Amino acid sequence: LASTVPFPGLKKKAEKLSVRNDETNDLYGWPQSAREAREIHARLGEKGPAFIFGERYQIVSPLAFYLGRKSKVYCITNRRDQYTYFAPPAAVMEGAGAAKTSSVSASKGGWREDLKDFIARKKQEATHNYQVQIAGLRGQNALFVCDSRYFIDPQQKFRFERVVLEKSLDITRNGLSVRTFYFYSCYGFQGLPER
Repeated sequence: LASTVPFPGLKKKAEKLSVRNDETNDLYGWPQSAREAREIHARLGEKGPAFIFGERYQIVSPLAFYLGRKSKVYCITNRRDQYTYFAPPAAVMEGAGAAKTSSVSASKGGWREDLKDFIARKKQEATHNYQVQIAGLRGQNALFVCDSRYFIDPQQKFRFERVVLEKSLDITRNGLSVRTFYFYSCYGFQGLPER
C-alpha cells in the first residue's frame, strides 16, 4: 500500500484518524437503531401514551427519518435548534395560547428595524409554541435515544420519575466498533429540564 500512496506521511495520518473523529461513521447504524427504537417504543406504548426523544438534533433527525412519518420524534433541549422553530403540532397552532402570526409593516425605524422586530417576534412565538408542545407531553413515558458520540445520561439531564437503560446497540464498520446507541425507558415526564 505504501508504494501506491504518493505521500507516505499521508498514510500515517490516515492510520491515526480515530473512529471517534471519522464523521462518516455518523452515517452507519440508523436502520438498526430505528428498529430497536420502534420495538422499545411499542412496549412503552402498551403502558399508556409514550413519545421518542433525544437531546441532540444529530441523533433525532436521522432517527426520525428512519422511523418514518408515523413516528413523532422530539428534540428536548435548552438550546435553540430547528426543532424549536419547525413543525409545531396542529393542537399548538389551533389551540388557546398559540402565538398569532404577524406581518412586517412599515414604521419610522425603516425596513431593517421592522425586520429585526419581526424576527424577534418569530423567535419568541416559536419558543412559546415549543414550550406548549413539550408541556403537552407531561406525565407520559418516553424513549430517550443517544449515542456514544453525543452521550447524555438522561437521569442527570431530564426530569422523569424513573429512568431505565433498556439496551445498548453496538454498530460496527469493517470490524471496528464505530458507535454505540443507548436506549432508555423514561417514566413519568415532568417537564423541560431546568435552565
